Amino acid sequence: MKVALSHVIPLQPKRSMRLQLYGHAGGHLRDALLDAIEKDRVRWWTHVRIDFDSERHHAWWNRLSDHEKGRWLLGQLWCCSDVLPGWVCPEFAHYDDRGVVRQPTTYAQLVRLLAQGLI
Repeated sequence: MKVALSHVIPLQPKRSMRLQLYGHAGGHLRDALLDAIEKDRVRWWTHVRIDFDSERHHAWWNRLSDHEKGRWLLGQLWCCSDVLPGWVCPEFAHYDDRGVVRQPTTYAQLVRLLAQGLI
């Protein structure tokens, strides 16, 4: 039985082995997040742009809504232990449960803050 390619559901890219083992996401993902929040800190997910090498991944990406793209990117960076650039930290300063001002220092900390706005 032959299946037309138009009926094949494109699969999303898998997390890299480097991220799974060592907590480091690809630079293109980190840059995509930084570019998006530079353009609009409040509605950053409307500015997420990622270029994929695979046509299958590109087709999958183009079918996602802006919110889905934002959630996917946050998921990719959820465990990323890479340190944020210095300009980002004060931009996302917030009070914790005890009233202490906190600033995210890693991508993992930042995406957890950003995820609260996508719920």
